[in-house]
Amino acid sequence: MIVSLGGWGWDKQFTAIVGRQESLDRFNDAVIAIVNEYDYDGVDVDWEYPDNPAKAVGFDKLCRRLRGELGSLGKKKGRRMVETMAASANPSTLKSVENSTLLDTMDWINVMTYDYAGDWSSQAGHHSPLFASSKQTGTAYSTELSMKAFVKRGIPASRLAVGLPLYGRTFAVSQPYARLNKSSRRPAVRGGSYRNIDKLINEKGWVRTWDDETKNPWAIAPDGSAVIAYDDIESLSVKTEWAMKQSFRGVFFWQISDDQMPDGHFSLQEAAHKKWEQAGR
Repeated sequence: MIVSLGGWGWDKQFTAIVGRQESLDRFNDAVIAIVNEYDYDGVDVDWEYPDNPAKAVGFDKLCRRLRGELGSLGKKKGRRMVETMAASANPSTLKSVENSTLLDTMDWINVMTYDYAGDWSSQAGHHSPLFASSKQTGTAYSTELSMKAFVKRGIPASRLAVGLPLYGRTFAVSQPYARLNKSSRRPAVRGGSYRNIDKLINEKGWVRTWDDETKNPWAIAPDGSAVIAYDDIESLSVKTEWAMKQSFRGVFFWQISDDQMPDGHFSLQEAAHKKWEQAGR
């Protein structure tokens, strides 16, 4: 188990921390103390995002400092302490960060291959497609393209993990890939967790359809008022199998409570884990 540092909306705080040596020292000492006291296995740096040269310098300073301290702590504990990071699925957010920073400090990188589309988009595209859709307008996006971009820049597949979402994104249109009207009202029903989407399909009359091009399902409202882009057991099994064939380090989920069903089991995470085990990984 590792400690996650930061998250969406903490960019300014990270920038301030690395801007002064005193702040960096205090932050580093506090983090290492927590890892040591509670016997965690390391830290995950979730800086969203070090997306310009100045921030990249600070990101390098922070990650190398943590890597050094974790190494010293690991020697005392007799095991390796890991350092990982969350990375946007858009590789350009890390274009200012040198490969040496990533390769020298990170045991692996968790690529957030979701939220490619949402109510900020001009089209009701799938928010986590495995493969790009021919119905998608503008720049093509997909899990496959993002992961290949990281490998192309020189990050080994064995040090990359594929992000699997356990939630959906809702669009106030009657069919997938329809254009969004920015002035239209927001959907009355939000996609939310897989648990909620499963209930809409099984109890509220929403219809599941399969997009064989992207390898994802859609849920369509019975009155045609909305569609939900989401992932289910079938799509996450396909993604997990694909990740294994590409020799990626593994898969991870956001967020882990979203597929806990009424009987207590975690349907999507268990399906992905089963697929991984079947391959002997």
